[in-house]
Amino acid sequence: MDTYNTPFLYNYFFYNIYNIINFSSNQCQDSYNGDALYYKDFSLDLSTTSEELFLSVENILRTIEVVASSATEGAGGTSDIADRVLDVNNQSNDVLNEALKAKASSEKLKEEISKFKI
Repeated sequence: MDTYNTPFLYNYFFYNIYNIINFSSNQCQDSYNGDALYYKDFSLDLSTTSEELFLSVENILRTIEVVASSATEGAGGTSDIADRVLDVNNQSNDVLNEALKAKASSEKLKEEISKFKI
């Protein structure tokens, strides 16, 4: 004869297994849900930070572009000034040569005039 109530034991056993599985499932779901929320928030923060970084880098690149453009304009202006100084220098040399020719002519004229006696 069976001293144990077998249907009762089966029911008790399966009831306990059901409770253990249900408890484990709830614990895992809560854990996975918490992890999912954490990574969702982390991803949003990372996306926002990346966007801000992108905008900052874009602003830096625009600033570098403006500085480079200004430097190019400045170099062009300096080149123009150097060209003008060179032109002035060449014209000054021309004036000096003409002045030397005028001096030589005036000395020659003075020499010729000194030959005459009044």
